[in-house]
Amino acid sequence: MEEDYEPLTLPSDTLAHLQAFLSERREREERFQALASQAERDHEARTSATADPTASTFATAGISMDLFSEDWQMSQFWYDKSTQLALAEELTFADFQFRTRPVTEPSEPINVAIVSAPSVFVHLLSLQRNGVIPKHIHPTLLEFDSRFSLLCPFPDPSAPRFVEYDFNHPLRLPSDLQGRFDSVLVDPPFLSAECQAGAAVTVRWLLKKTPEGVSPTELEKGVGRRVIVCTGERVAQLIERYYAKEGVRETEWNVVHERGLSNPFSCFSSYQGKRWRWKTIEDADL
Repeated sequence: MEEDYEPLTLPSDTLAHLQAFLSERREREERFQALASQAERDHEARTSATADPTASTFATAGISMDLFSEDWQMSQFWYDKSTQLALAEELTFADFQFRTRPVTEPSEPINVAIVSAPSVFVHLLSLQRNGVIPKHIHPTLLEFDSRFSLLCPFPDPSAPRFVEYDFNHPLRLPSDLQGRFDSVLVDPPFLSAECQAGAAVTVRWLLKKTPEGVSPTELEKGVGRRVIVCTGERVAQLIERYYAKEGVRETEWNVVHERGLSNPFSCFSSYQGKRWRWKTIEDADL
């Protein structure tokens, strides 16, 4: 005799949350597809024989991290707004009035690499669009997630640039990026030694040599070039070993994620400034 089973049903409040989640995801996907289509149309118009070089373009208008959902399989966890702002300012030498050295001209180009930290890249573009960060800052995003290529639809040397990146192939990158960058931020997607080592190889390859005339003391103050690593606290010894030549050490500054993170997270830096100081032995014992 067959037994009758009642169909499984979700509680009304759970069902409402699920419907809201699916609706939000569908809306995000529709917005993303609309922006991707617009970027493609703008690119075709820009490259046509009759294109007006002075015409307005897509230029990432209206794009924010709300458009990009976190993919946990790729270990994506976005920073909160205050962390995005802080890291964008540190990368662009905002404390030196957007100069790599206090004595250089403000208009000197500053090349910034952001590796596997797309939320900082998106925020930096927003700050540039609003005139907070000047146009002589040239950011490049190295990222595995190809969705972010939407942010850089035009092959312009002075425009923001997206480069597909996989830490398993740390030097499979365009040759013109080698030794190009004044500052580099990296947030390796995984805590494994293999991932951390691959990311470190990439950072060292991207980074400019120490500028002529910059002393070790000046480097420790953030003059000339900068390396920032945001990753799990438990790999601190690996980070300080992999980036020993760059003088990277753990700081006391807190990295905050928008949705929180169970693993303690740290910021490591090649310099100390107004925003953060290196941890001391006393700090480590607390």
